[in-house]
This record gives sequence, structure tokens and C-alpha cells, in this order.
Amino acid sequence: MLNVGRRLVFGGGTAALAAAIGVTATTNTKTSSSEYFNYENAKRTTTFWYHALPAYLSYRYVQRRNELFHRFHQKQNRPGDEDDDVMSSSFPLSTMFSSFFLLSDTDANAEYEKLHNYFSPIIEKQVWEQRGFYIKHAQFLSTRDDFVPEKYLEWCKKVQDQAPTKLEKGEALKIAEESLRGTKYENAIEYWEETPIGVASIGAVHRCRLRGESKTCVVKVQAPEVENRFRNDVDTMIFFLRLFQPQHVPPLKEVQRNFLNEFDYRIEAENLREMKRLIEDGKFSDRVKIPEPKVEMCSKNALFMEEIEGVPLVRGVKESYERFLKATGKSADANAMRHSANALLADEAKNETNFKDVEETARATRKANAMIRAKFLLIDEPIRLAYNLSPLRLVFGKSEKKPSATLVNLGDVLRTMLDVHAHEIFECGTFNGDPHPGNILLMPDGRLGLIDYGQTVRIDECARRAYAKLVLALLHEDKEEVARLVWSSPPDGFGGKTKKRDVDTAYKLATFWNDRDTPDITEGLNLQEFIDEMERRDPMIDTPRQMVMISRVSVLLRGMGNAFDMRLRVSEAWRKHARALLKKTDPEYYLLKKEEAEEEKK
Repeated sequence: MLNVGRRLVFGGGTAALAAAIGVTATTNTKTSSSEYFNYENAKRTTTFWYHALPAYLSYRYVQRRNELFHRFHQKQNRPGDEDDDVMSSSFPLSTMFSSFFLLSDTDANAEYEKLHNYFSPIIEKQVWEQRGFYIKHAQFLSTRDDFVPEKYLEWCKKVQDQAPTKLEKGEALKIAEESLRGTKYENAIEYWEETPIGVASIGAVHRCRLRGESKTCVVKVQAPEVENRFRNDVDTMIFFLRLFQPQHVPPLKEVQRNFLNEFDYRIEAENLREMKRLIEDGKFSDRVKIPEPKVEMCSKNALFMEEIEGVPLVRGVKESYERFLKATGKSADANAMRHSANALLADEAKNETNFKDVEETARATRKANAMIRAKFLLIDEPIRLAYNLSPLRLVFGKSEKKPSATLVNLGDVLRTMLDVHAHEIFECGTFNGDPHPGNILLMPDGRLGLIDYGQTVRIDECARRAYAKLVLALLHEDKEEVARLVWSSPPDGFGGKTKKRDVDTAYKLATFWNDRDTPDITEGLNLQEFIDEMERRDPMIDTPRQMVMISRVSVLLRGMGNAFDMRLRVSEAWRKHARALLKKTDPEYYLLKKEEAEEEKK
């Protein structure tokens, strides 16, 4: 079923996508503050089930028919198999039945495409209208080019930083001014840009200038009642999953717990100040910038902070690719963007491989950019200057100097992202749990602007040490140790619990969420099929809670790499950070000693 997987969102589980990101809802109306919001919640609930249930059942129906096709043909190829009785009792399959009901991979793909074409516009419309949790989840999925179908991916990527605001004209300024009322900053706003420069899942970001200041700053304004709706939407999703996919409930509850910290901008202001001190003022000062919050001006609904010059990472990369492709005479349309530039980059760097490694990509990009700059200085510029000194200038006009079309070094970008988050997790114990591309700016000087710390997660030293051990265990493919760390109660592990305590299943799930999603782990299954199969082999009882948000970071960073054809192995990228922590906290750990012994032999 491998050829079914890549193109299908959670494979047969685009239904899970439909339920999780697109369709609206809430079941909990008790938290509403008025009859109006009770009505709104009931309306959202009805809309949710109206769209979610048909989507889920439709995708599951196709998936089931495809699964039965494979079971039927396995039976045909292995007469006398123990599963024959099961198959016979479940379905009296025959060749005729197989022809009319079961779906081969090719036929399943065709059916999935029909479902994508039908449900994707419906779900997109609901995401834009309902926003909140659904935009947050779409942002997460927008990084998974390897799993999400193009029909969904096209609009999922837009929600990274282009979601339309739900605030009425003048409403954001009113909220910001009301947040300052009664303070010494009551009349501090002198200039306000009504058009938002960015729209988040729970609000909008506007540029303004304060009295007595020459530079502008930015204000993140929270939309009214968004917290109530967000809470209800997550509750609804938990209820939906409890009915249809209960294995997803425990991790979603942990994500929910961390999401709910995002609705008090005073907390985020303190997070920004703390992370700026821990990150920017240390070893990463030349690689990243974190905005300075104006803490004394911040309120629950308005966050004032320094403006960072730059463009969203995805847009900066896209513009870089466009310039590169145009300069090399190639197509710069959207379809060419993702793969053609990498192929051209390989040609420039005399590298025949597809980029699968951050360091390899960084080296190749640096080499390609060096060659581009050399060509610009030694060939293009002399030709331009010679032209401007010739009579042709009088006829056709002066040739203006143009910057060389170098590429954003995605290898360096990913390396910085991996290093910064590893530093946050292993050294600080405080990290950003939502590093999607919309929260990252590409600055003119090449640094990255990390602008959103609403979902700041804190873990204690025991969890950091256990995760450092997990990184080394994953790197060494030590299945028994991985399972031990997942199942052991804190402080030795993460306290996960499963029904059968199957080591292989624990290893594959831990690897999938924290390291890589290669075919040897997923067994050629798409995302939803893989999760379903692992749950069938060893049902989850308790999720390893403190691992959930770190795993989310790993998945998002890998997704960012996958979007640009770079395959990351997080355990390798975080190895040095894990080792540094273990040398201080558990220097006798056997995998650390093993690596040190191997180094001594070399």
C-alpha cells in the first residue's frame, strides 16, 4: 500500500484532517458568557458534525475497501493461512466480490482524489470562517508536504501568515487603546496602521508608533471571544476523536493544556523577555533575533513589542528561489519552485545527489552562491560596465546594477532552527512548542527572527535528561532502551503506558515522533494507517506526557525540511546537545560511555 500513502493526507485518514482542521465546532456550551455565544457554539457544533462525519466516513470507507483488497489477495497467495477463517467469517469473498467492492491501490488513489477534490474546498471555507484551533492545526499540517495532499496543502500553507483577520475596521485599535486605559500609557499610541502586517490564529498584528519614539513597534491584538471558541473547538475535537480515534485523545489533551497558555499576552511578554535573554544574548546573537517586549504596556489582550525587519520565512525562500530560477533562465512558476531550484542547485554545486542532509545542503548552497557571486563579479558586472561605456548606452539607455540572485541557504536555516531548539530543550528547559514557518522571519542580514513564544513549554531536569537518553537510544537504534525510557515513570522516563508493552511498537512510535519517518519505521504505510496499525498492535493507555510537546517540535522541524526536500534525522542533529547534558547530569550513562569509547578508538 506504499503507493497509496504519500498522496493522501493521513492516507485513508484525510477524514482525520477533515475533522481536525476544517470543520467547525464545539460541544461545550457551558463556558459561554451569554446566550449569544451559547447559540454560536450550538451552531458551530451542528456545522461540525454536518461536515466532519461524512468526510470521515467517506475516507474510511475507501481505506477499508483498500485494506480488504490486500487481505483478500494475501489470502489468495497463501491458502491455508490462519487468517482464512477470519476472512471467511467477516466477508464471503469471491473473485466477483473482489472485482466490484474491493479497491486496488490505483483505484483507491483515484477515489481519494475525488474525495480531495470534493472535501478540500469545503474544509478550507470552514477553516477561514472558524479560525482558532483549526488554523493552528492547519499551520501544523502545512509543514508536512510529504503527507498532506496538494489539494489541502495549497491552502494550508496560506494560513502560516496570510489568514484574513476577523476584526472589524478600527476594532484592533480600540482593543489596544482600552488595554492601556487607566495606565500612564493611556494616550501613548500616536500612529496606527489599520491594515494588519500579520494575522495569527487568535488575533492580528498591527504596526504603530508611540509618542516620543521615532521607531515603529508592533502590537498583537487578541480577537474578542477567541479563547472561548478555541477551548470549545478543542473540546469538540477531543469528543470526536474519543468516538472514532481514541488513541489521539491523550496527546491532544497535552497539546490543549499548552495551547491555553497562549491567551494571556502578559505571559507571552514575559516568555519573550526570558527567551531573549537565554537565546539571543548568548551563543546565538549572530544567528537569531527575538523581539524585545514592552512588558509594562502589555495586557491580556494586547502585546506591544519591538518590530523586527524581515519577511516570513516561506515568502523569503520563495522570493529567493524565484530570483534564482529567473536568473538561470528557468521557469519560476509555483510548480517549479520546490524541486527545480534544488536540481539547479545540485548542478551549480556539481552535486548529483538529492538533498537529504542539512549539512550537505548547506555546503552545496554555499558553493553555489559562491559561484553565482563569482560569475556576477567576473562576468556580469564587467559586461554591464563595458556596455555603459559604449555608444549603445545612448541608444538603449543605462544598464542599472542588479544584485546577484543568490539562494537562501536552507541548510543553514534548518541548522540554526535545530540548534536553537535543542539549546532551548536541553540547556534551558524552556522552549517554543510551535515553531512553524509563520512564526519565523527571514531578516535582511540573514538572521532568523523568532517572533512568537505564546506556546512556551517548560520541562524539568529529569525530563531533559530522559530525553537526552532517548536521543542517544534512537541514534543507536537501541529498542529496549527506547521502550524503557517511554514506559518508565519519572524521573527515569516519561511514564507512558500500553496494554501489551510491545517493545517494537514502542520503538517505532518513539522514532516516528522524535527522530524520523523513514519506510523502515512506517513500514510503507501512510500516517493514518501507521498510527492505526501501532494502536492495533499495542493499544495506548497513558501517553508519555512530557514528551508530547518536544515531539511536536521534532515533527515541525522535520516538516520544514521535508517541504524543501531535506530529510532530517533529529537524533543526529541533537546528538551533541544530548551528550553535553548527559556529561553534566549522568556521565556514567552506558550509551554515552559507549560513544566516548568509540571516539577513543578512533
